Amino acid sequence: MFDGMSAVTLIHILDFRGWGWYLSPENLQGSRTTWFEESHDLFPCRLMNRWIHGLVLLILTLSLVSCNQPFDPHGPFENLPVVFCILDGSQDVQFLRLYTTFPESRETNVEYPITGANVEVTTPAGVMMFRDTTLPRVDTSVFKSPLQMYASPFQPLSGQSYALRILSPLGEAASEITLPANANLTIQGSFFLQNPHQSPEDSKVFVLTTLSEGAKGYVIRLFVHFDIISGGSRVSHSTEVPILIKNKDFSTAVFPTLRRKTVANGFEVYPVEFYALTLSEIQKRHPTGQIVFRKAALITLQAEENLYNYFSIVNAFNDRYSIRVDEPEFTNIIGGRGLFGGFSIDSLIVDLPPNFPYNRP
Repeated sequence: MFDGMSAVTLIHILDFRGWGWYLSPENLQGSRTTWFEESHDLFPCRLMNRWIHGLVLLILTLSLVSCNQPFDPHGPFENLPVVFCILDGSQDVQFLRLYTTFPESRETNVEYPITGANVEVTTPAGVMMFRDTTLPRVDTSVFKSPLQMYASPFQPLSGQSYALRILSPLGEAASEITLPANANLTIQGSFFLQNPHQSPEDSKVFVLTTLSEGAKGYVIRLFVHFDIISGGSRVSHSTEVPILIKNKDFSTAVFPTLRRKTVANGFEVYPVEFYALTLSEIQKRHPTGQIVFRKAALITLQAEENLYNYFSIVNAFNDRYSIRVDEPEFTNIIGGRGLFGGFSIDSLIVDLPPNFPYNRP
């Protein structure tokens, strides 16, 4: 079937592809695989084997050398400014925290603030300077010292851009954001908010909002505003209404959280049953004094991209009993670490009648 020349050609093809044996012209007829005995025919096979053995030894040598390199899971320490600032469109004073990174050898329950830095934010109305200030710390379970802050009296505007610039002993840090433009809120079922006692069973309040193109996340929330009058003084309060209460137990209340914007419109649904339970809970928490319910306030919070990205990373693995070592780090600070973000607020008010049934004279 094959002549001698064809067999030799096939032999060289097999040798070129790295085979360790040859087919003799005799067993090309279909018997079995044999080895060539001629020394000159074994030379290519031996050469190939030596090349393979040499490659294996080289790989083993390199692996042994690499195993001798020291491993440090912490990496080199960088002394950088750490910034945390969220511009709040509902407030007329903005705050910024500025700290420094610290090596593992330092105490972890002690903060290292950077004081005396030059902090400014460029706004549509001009450059606003932040000043050093100290505020009391509400939770002292970990950190005992007061809060070292920078503050500036201005109210951010929806749809506007803001540029942060910090000059400190650690160098310059900067960032820039644009707040989302205004949202458009509408409500279906405002009658139920004003007359919860006249609402049919399973009634719901539907809240719809048209979101800004600059928003990456949003949340819709419902608050009840009321006054407590006692001893000639009047104190205003507000309580958020949950979207779920299990077994009429307010301790199981579930509230809306920031969600990603996937379409141009957002919505939230509030069962009137949970609204009424919230009103009753307010009466229980304030057993004495006159209660006057004034209004129900629906708000839409729109988060710009950096704030939403930070929120999603921090809350992606929400387990207080364990720590993820692979959790990614977020920062949008050039020349440092941290967050410069912001959100805009839009609201819709539903005034409650003077004869509201949950008022206490």
